[in-house]
Amino acid sequence: MKQRSSLPQIAREAGLGGRYRYWTGRSGRRYLFTRVEDGTNFEGALALLAEGEAIRWLGRADTAPPLRPPGQALFVHLLAGDEAERDRIAQDLVPDGVSDAA
Repeated sequence: MKQRSSLPQIAREAGLGGRYRYWTGRSGRRYLFTRVEDGTNFEGALALLAEGEAIRWLGRADTAPPLRPPGQALFVHLLAGDEAERDRIAQDLVPDGVSDAA
């Protein structure tokens, strides 16, 4: 299954634009991510760099590339309860060709 993203309806209705996004993993499960400018304040959180709907990088927020090409955005997932859950989510989301997933 190709990973895809969507904007939560409540965020759209509240006028929050692209601040919150769901990404759907290969399992069909959806994971809510929040757009942030810098990952250093979210040590250990699962993060991804996205260009449109395409995941370009997936890993820990505090290890996210500091320089991003124009058009890429950093999102963090803050709802995983522990390291094992973060790893499971990362494996579900890792797109083909991305090797440095969490």
